Amino acid sequence: MKKIFFNLLGIAVIAIIAITSCQKPDEVINSNLKKMSFESFEKYGKMHNDFLSHFKNEFVINPDITKLSEGIDYITQFYINYAMELEIGTDEKNTLIKSLEDYKRFLYTPEFYNELFVSEDSSGLYFESIKQAHNLRIIDDFEFNRMNLIGQKAKDNHDGLISYEELKNIILQIKNEWIAQGYSIESDKGHALAITLAISLASIEWWEENPDAYDDNQKNTKALPAWAGADIVGAGYGAAVSAISSYTTTGEVNWEAVGIGAVSGAVSGSTGIIGKAGKWLSNLFK
Repeated sequence: MKKIFFNLLGIAVIAIIAITSCQKPDEVINSNLKKMSFESFEKYGKMHNDFLSHFKNEFVINPDITKLSEGIDYITQFYINYAMELEIGTDEKNTLIKSLEDYKRFLYTPEFYNELFVSEDSSGLYFESIKQAHNLRIIDDFEFNRMNLIGQKAKDNHDGLISYEELKNIILQIKNEWIAQGYSIESDKGHALAITLAISLASIEWWEENPDAYDDNQKNTKALPAWAGADIVGAGYGAAVSAISSYTTTGEVNWEAVGIGAVSGAVSGSTGIIGKAGKWLSNLFK
């Protein structure tokens, strides 16, 4: 009886070993992979907020400027001077400065909204860039769907169709969905959406803490505070365009550079709605 028992036990052990050895390698590896942490992307949100705080506290209008283009260049140089003082790597700093130049046209809010959402012969550059990033497989299906949703809801907020609180709750929900995806730290997916969300949530927090920064004319609209969606779509667009540029240039994506590009897009998009900047640039346009 004992002999039969030990024979059966031996067969069971051999079977277990055989099953384990036949298991696909990625099944074993994936169970042990570390997951991406959302907190690791929050540095981009902090950088964005530091830019806005610096502008709000330190920017002084130049009364000698009389043209819109000159005003935009003046604000851009103000930001570049600040970027030069940041304690970041040389490559990141150069990327930041270049991105601030690339997105400076978005400092004037009407131009920003029109180009991203209602440009001629397209659904807008925001959605076009997200589509291109997806076609190049830079972002996966989940990111594609959620970044499109973010853009649509930010647009709805601008148009007064949903409230600021509704927009905020949607962003928080998408953050939780991103966490539930369980992206591994080895994955090349998940980054673009996480960067967009980190900047978006930081932006929302900044506007809540700085209600005096927005234009008095917007205090009774659904788009309070000052269409925070401008930061959100600026971040998403900046992330997508930077990722596409990196991929088409080198064949891979430098996600640190993408984070910097997203910060620049968000900063440019939101600066034009800070009261003193928006009013000044609007007056120069007349």
